[in-house]
Parts: sequence; C-alpha cells; structure tokens
Amino acid sequence: MGRKREWLDRSNWQRPSVLVLLLANLLPLHGVMFWGWDVFPLLFLYWFENIIIGCFNLLRMLILEPRNVGLWIQKIFGLPFFAVHFGGFTAIHGIFVIAIFGGEQYLDLSADFPGPDLLLRIIRDFQLTVPIALFTVSHGISFFNNYLRKGERRLATLPAMVYSPYRRIIVMHLTLLFGGGLMLVKGSPTWGLVVLIGLKIVLDLVAHLRERWRMGRPVSPTEPVTQSFGAGSGS
Repeated sequence: MGRKREWLDRSNWQRPSVLVLLLANLLPLHGVMFWGWDVFPLLFLYWFENIIIGCFNLLRMLILEPRNVGLWIQKIFGLPFFAVHFGGFTAIHGIFVIAIFGGEQYLDLSADFPGPDLLLRIIRDFQLTVPIALFTVSHGISFFNNYLRKGERRLATLPAMVYSPYRRIIVMHLTLLFGGGLMLVKGSPTWGLVVLIGLKIVLDLVAHLRERWRMGRPVSPTEPVTQSFGAGSGS
C-alpha cells in the first residue's frame, strides 16, 4: 500500500483515541435529531473544540522534556506566544461564528464579545455541557495514550508544537463555515446538518490518523530519537 497510505491501515482504526473521537463526533447527531439543533449550536460546538485543542497543546508544550533547562528558556517565550497567537485566532473565529450564525439575541452582549458570560449562556441555552465534556475526554485520551504512553512526546519539538494545531483545524473549519453558511441559507434542514456532521467526522478522522502517522511508530525509552521541526503534536 505504500508508506503514504500507512495511516489508513486497519489497525489504526482500533486506537482508543479514534474510537472515542468517533463517539464524541456522533453525539452532535443526537443533538440534531432529538434536541432540535440548527446550524448555530453545531458550529459553536465545533468552534469550542478549538479551545480544548489549544489547552491540550499548551499542556504538551509545558511537559515537553521537563529536565531540559535550555528548553525551559524557550518555553518562557513559546508558551505565551502560542497562547496569544492561537487565542486571538480562536477569538476571531468565534466572533464570526456567533455574529453570523447566532442571531441578534447573542449580539446584545457584544460589550464582552465573545467573553465567558456569553459563551456560558450559549452552552446553557443549547445544553452543550455533555458534548463539550465528551470532546474534552476524546482529546484527553489522545493526550495520555498517544503523547505520553506511546512516546509521541519524544518525537515532538517546541517550534512544531506552536503551529501544529493550525494544520488540523484551518481546512476543517473553513469547510464547516462554508457548509454552515449554505445550511443557514437553506434554513438548516436536518439532512444538511447530518451531511455537515458526516463531513466533520471524516475530516477529523483523517487529520487525527495522519497526525499519528507523522508522529511515527511508538519508541522505547532506550531508543535514540531524531527530532525534526515538522513533527506534529495535536490531539
């Protein structure tokens, strides 16, 4: 099948992180079918996942090579840079999602836009606590199983980790925003939202499996590791 297609190997689909990722991404289907979700709570939930990804990436950066004193000097600059850069990107993305899809009821709180009070209000209004918790568990399992237990942390580098989340989310969310806009024009039909969920699942699985492939096979504690700037580290 070739090295370029190894990430499609059947054994990869049995990873705990893949199974939980599938479960987390199927829960929005329940929201559409039984909770009456339209396009806004769906896209808001997918946007909120960016916050979860960013938090786990900060944790990865923080615990990377904890005994390397020189690396800690880089972390003093690298962690705040990532937090501000990724946080700004996520905030702007959130403004677009809420302003375009949320309606006037959420624009009333624009003085703190998109602040914690507004985000908590949206989460309560659409009962998003459980889906957000499940997405957090999904990324947490990937963090513990892939990054810690299987040794991906030994193949990661700090510069690559600063930019790795963008590789996963930019194409996905541009696609979802375009699809969400189309669903908004059509009045958020159920079939369209189901297609949007299916599209997100496919994009998420492909990104996850390709990322695991880029990080390489598990390594033993005694095996030498060659670090490269291009190693990914997202969940």
